[in-house]
This record gives sequence, structure tokens and C-alpha cells, in this order.
Amino acid sequence: MPQVPLRRCAIINIRLRLVTWVLVALLVSFALSASAAAQDINELKTRAQQGDVNAQFDLGLKYQLGVGVKQDSVEAVRWYRKAAEQGDAHAQSNLGVMYRNGYGVPKDYAEAARWYRKAADQGDIGGQTELGAMYLNGKGVPKNRSLALYWYNKAAKQGDKDAHEATQRLKAAGVVSHAPADATSSPSAKPKQP
Repeated sequence: MPQVPLRRCAIINIRLRLVTWVLVALLVSFALSASAAAQDINELKTRAQQGDVNAQFDLGLKYQLGVGVKQDSVEAVRWYRKAAEQGDAHAQSNLGVMYRNGYGVPKDYAEAARWYRKAADQGDIGGQTELGAMYLNGKGVPKNRSLALYWYNKAAKQGDKDAHEATQRLKAAGVVSHAPADATSSPSAKPKQP
């Protein structure tokens, strides 16, 4: 068996030590990062529990996606609801998504439409687009292509490409947009089920 020169062994040994130190540094960095993330989550939870609507929304999103916490749709709904009840349009829209898909709650199209409507009334693009889809398909609300066009058009004017395409398809089919009869009423009214 040929012998490796001593100098070459020393170089390999130095490289192995260097790689080991780099790996140790990365592991320490990761541990510190995880610790900081846990502290951030704890601070976020404290702010959310104190009623901070932005913290409630952020915590809902983290639970929905499993970022920094274990993914938990029930907890996501809990925090979205707290923010939504304080009037946060993004939380209202996301809560609509949770109900539409049955994430963390039983699937309920009428409840999804109710939350989308609250968000849409505040100008939330996602809420407007999703409410348009609910009216187009008659899910949670009576099927109404004119109202679908109304909500899609609102979202399209804000730059939503999907809503713009839906608007074009409905207009090409001869659909005319009509504002909802309750456009000036409180968005808390629950949509009628079909």
C-alpha cells in the first residue's frame, strides 16, 4: 500500500478541520436562528393576545402555512377570525378561503361568501375576485352572473388579471353588471343560501 506523504496528510487534516468548523458554525447559526424565530413567535403571540390586529393576521398566516410553527388550520382560523372581527380585510378574505376549502372548519360556502363580502366591501382584491366566483358558480350565494361581473370588475380595476379575464368572458357573453341591491348596507348581512 503506497504511503501518502506527511505533508499531504497534514493538508487533508487541515481541510477536514476547516469543514468541521464551518459545519459547527452553520449549526450554531441555525440554532441561534431557530431560537430567535421562537422568540419572534412568542412576541407575536403576545401582541396577538393583546388584540394587535396585524399580529393576529400574521399569526393566522404562520399557522396556515406552517412558518415558524407547526401547521395548524384550526389555529389559523382562530387568529384570522380575531383579526377579521376587528375589520381586517385580508383576514376576512383568508377566513373566506378557510371556509370555502374546509381548512380548520367545516366547508361552508355561505360563510365563505359572507367573509369574502366583508373583505370585498373594503376593497380587498382577493375578496372581490372570490366573491365574483361565488356568484358565478352559485356557491354560498344565488347564482348571479351580473353580480359576478360587478365584483370581478371591481377587482379587475385594481389590477387582478384573473378578474380581468373573467370580466372579459362575461362581457363577451352579453352579461351586464349590476351593483348589489345592498351595496350601501352593512357587509355583516349573511348571504342567502341557494
